[in-house]
Amino acid sequence: MRDEALAMRYAKALFELAREEKREPKVESELLSVAREIKSQKAMGFFGAPIFSLDEKKAVLKNLADSGAFPISPLVFQFLTFLMVRNRFYFLDALVKSYHQLMNESEHREEIVITTARPIRSELKIALEKTLGKLLGEKIVSETKLDPNILGGIQVKIKNRLFDGSIRTKLDELKKQMVG
Repeated sequence: MRDEALAMRYAKALFELAREEKREPKVESELLSVAREIKSQKAMGFFGAPIFSLDEKKAVLKNLADSGAFPISPLVFQFLTFLMVRNRFYFLDALVKSYHQLMNESEHREEIVITTARPIRSELKIALEKTLGKLLGEKIVSETKLDPNILGGIQVKIKNRLFDGSIRTKLDELKKQMVG
């Protein structure tokens, strides 16, 4: 929890710097690329290891960026170097999530997850997004998931709340009423 709060503080600082340069979305994209590439290279341990000098870590980061693995701006490079100096590189993933959250807030976006037993028709998905967008006062960005275990109906997850209109849940509730 403490790391998440600290990651949010760092993300806010980076977000403000990016805002000054009017590059918030680009910085988010760069952070995502860096985090993805470092994970795929299994290099997170290297950047967090105290046995390697800061100069060695900066050189590896620069080589990865120069190789085209992920292009990064001087702002992101300096920020990642700052994380290394502060021994905070290990929470890069939490920082990326926090930055993404700040982007959503600044662009009035809300991410939701729609779960159905069968693929949802696009017109129904659009109508649901439009209705929820009006209710929440936000632009809705949805992800759809298939889960045959819900049998039918729909589940919508908004932040940490689950609105469950699935047949599985209705049957479970009916069973509880009948048994108990």
